[in-house]
Amino acid sequence: MTLALRLFSLCFLTWHLGLYFPSLLEPQMMVVLVALAFSGGIVTSRFRGLVSSLLAVAFWLSLRLLLVALPQAASTFLPENLVWDTVPLWADRHLFFTLPTLALAWAQGWWVRPGKQLLGAERLLNAAVLVGLFWAQGPFHLTLYSSPFLFALVLLPYLASEALLLITDFRGVSRATLSGLAGLLALLLSLGALLWSQFDTYEELSTASGGGLMKPDLFQFDFSPLVRLESEISLSDHLVLLYREPGPEAKRYLRRFVLSGYDPAKGFFVDPPTGGSEELTPPVGRKSLHFPANEKYQDRQLVSQQYYLVNLDPSSLLALNAPTLVQPYAKWNKSSFVNAYRVESRVPNDLYWELADATSDGLGEAERKHDLFWGTDLELKALALKITKQATNPYEKAVAIQNWLKSNYMYSLKPGSPGPEGALKHFLFVSKKGYCSYFAFSMALLLRSVGIPARVSVGFFTNPQEKLLDFYPVRAFQAHAWVEVPFENFGWIEFDPTSETLAPGEGLSPPKAMDPNEMNRMIGEILQAQAQPLTETAEISPLGTPDSALKQLGNWASQFGVLFSFLAALLVQEGYRYRYRLSALVAGPRHRALSAWRELRWRALQAGRGPLVAETPSHWAQRTGLALEVAVLTEKARYAEAFSDQQASQTWQYARMARNHLRAKQSLPRRWLYALFPWWPAPRQTP
Repeated sequence: MTLALRLFSLCFLTWHLGLYFPSLLEPQMMVVLVALAFSGGIVTSRFRGLVSSLLAVAFWLSLRLLLVALPQAASTFLPENLVWDTVPLWADRHLFFTLPTLALAWAQGWWVRPGKQLLGAERLLNAAVLVGLFWAQGPFHLTLYSSPFLFALVLLPYLASEALLLITDFRGVSRATLSGLAGLLALLLSLGALLWSQFDTYEELSTASGGGLMKPDLFQFDFSPLVRLESEISLSDHLVLLYREPGPEAKRYLRRFVLSGYDPAKGFFVDPPTGGSEELTPPVGRKSLHFPANEKYQDRQLVSQQYYLVNLDPSSLLALNAPTLVQPYAKWNKSSFVNAYRVESRVPNDLYWELADATSDGLGEAERKHDLFWGTDLELKALALKITKQATNPYEKAVAIQNWLKSNYMYSLKPGSPGPEGALKHFLFVSKKGYCSYFAFSMALLLRSVGIPARVSVGFFTNPQEKLLDFYPVRAFQAHAWVEVPFENFGWIEFDPTSETLAPGEGLSPPKAMDPNEMNRMIGEILQAQAQPLTETAEISPLGTPDSALKQLGNWASQFGVLFSFLAALLVQEGYRYRYRLSALVAGPRHRALSAWRELRWRALQAGRGPLVAETPSHWAQRTGLALEVAVLTEKARYAEAFSDQQASQTWQYARMARNHLRAKQSLPRRWLYALFPWWPAPRQTP
C-alpha cells in the first residue's frame, strides 16, 4: 500500500512536469519511465552507494541504446516507416532531459525506507517539487487546467495520498492524537460538503459580478455556458486579451459561446443541436483545429485574427463568425500571455440588401426545431406579431425587432427585481431597461415565436477607437451578447439589438484608458517574440552533410560532457562516502574490522556523539552506551594474536546496527546535510 501511494505521488508530479514541457518530456512516456526507475530503485535497495548508482546509470544507458538500436532491428522485418527513423532523435532529445527525474525516482525507490520519519522527509521533498511546478500558476496564469475547480479535483487525490503516507505508521501515536486527526478530517469533510452545496450560488454571484456573462474565479475570467438574467451587474476594467487584425478599424464580435438551448426557468445555455453547425465550444489545445467550411455561404471573406489571452481561461476559443482554422502558437520565454493562437474565419460582408431575398433559413429539420423553441408565452408572441406586422420576409422581421428594442428600451446595469412575472417579461412590459443579455434574450425569443430560428452568442466586442498597430485591447467590460439568425446560402448573420440609450438616473463612468506604456510593452513583446505555430518545426539539415555532422558532434559533446561531469562528481563523492568499505574489500580481517570502526567513528562524529580525543573504543562505548561489541572486536583486532574473517564480519554487522541507531537519533537537517554532502566536516567533540 505504501509503495503504491508513493508511486502514485511520483507519477502525479511527473505527469505535470511533462505537461509543462511537452516538446521535451512526453507525459505518458515520462510516467512509464519513472515507474520503471522507481521499481529499479526498490529492486536494488539492498545495494549501497556506488553499486546502486552504477546500476542506475547502466539502466539509463541501456534504455538509450535500446531505443537507438530498436529501429535498426525493426527495419529488418517491418516496412519502411518514418517513425522508426526518428526514434534515435527522440532518444537524444528526451532522455537527456529525463535523467534528473529518473534519478530522483530511483533514489526514492532505493533510499527512502517505509518508516515514519523518512516518509515525512519524502513528503517534504515532494511538496517542494509541487510548489516548484505550480509556482508560476498564480493569479490569471492557470495554464495546465481550464478552471481552478478542475485543478482542485485533480489535486485532491494527490493530497489525500500524501496525507495517507504521513499517517501510515500509527505506532507510537497516542489515542488523543488520532482522535484529533479524526476530528480534523470530519471538519474538513463537512466544510467541503458545505462549499459544494453552495457551488450554484457562487456561480450565480460570480456571473453577476462579471457583467452577467463572465465568471471571474480565483485565477481568470471565462464566459458562463449558462446565462441568466441578473437583477444587477457590475463591470470590470481588467484587461482580458489583445486582439490583432490587419486592416482598417472595425467593430468586431469575438464569439466565445453559442447559446442555442433555452429553458424558461434557466435561460439560454450551450446545447448543440443534432446536426448543428458552427457550435464554437471545443477548447484550444496543442493541436490545430479545423472546422468544415460551408461552401454554400456567399459573400464571405477570409479574415485572419490573432488572440493573445491575458486574464482569460487559456483554453478559451474566440473567433469571428465563422471559423475554419485555429492554430495555437508556441509560447516564448517570460511571456505575459497565458495562451496565444491564430484563427481564420469566413466573415460575412455587408450584404444586407441581399438577405431580403433569402426565403429559407437553410437549416436541417432537427436543428430548426431546436432553434425555434421559445416556450408558450402568448403575450410574448403577440408583441412579436405587433412589431413585425409590416415585415414581409425573415430579414425584415429581424431588422424590425432589432430596431424596436434599440428605440423603445434603455441600457441599465440595474434592471431591478423581476417580480412574479419573471425577468424577461418584466423587461419587455414593465421596466423596459436592462443590459445586453436582456436585449439578446428578447430578440431571440421574439424571432422564435414568429417562426424564425435564432440563437444567442456571447463574447466580446472590439472598440475601433483603441486600435494601435493592428492591436485592439479587450477588457472585461467589453463582454457582450448578441443574436445570430440563419439565412440560406449566407449562414448565421449577427444582429445587435442592445440600446445605446441610458436609463434615466444612471450613468456609466467612462472606463480608464489602458496605460499606453503597458500597451506598448505587450505589443513590443509580441512583435519581438515572433510566435510560431506549434505545428511548425525547424528545418533539419540533411544527414551526412558536414554542417549536420559538426552540429551533431557539438550536441553530443555538450550533452554528454555535462553527463560525464555529473557522473564523475557523483563517483568521487560516493567514493568518499564509502572509502572505508572500499578499503576493506582487498584487506585482511584485522584491517576490515578497523575499517568498520573508523566508519562508525566518522558517523558518530557527524551525529554529535563521537569519541573524544585519545578516547579508546571501549571507553567511548561505555560512555555513550553504543556498540560495545564493536569496541571489543576492534581492540581484539588491534592487540589479539589471532583474528578471523568471521570476527571481521561480525564487526561490520554490529557496526551497521550502531549506525542505524545513530541515524535514528540524528536530527533531520543534519541527516540531510551529510546525505547530500558527506565530505562536510563533522563538529569537534568536547568533554
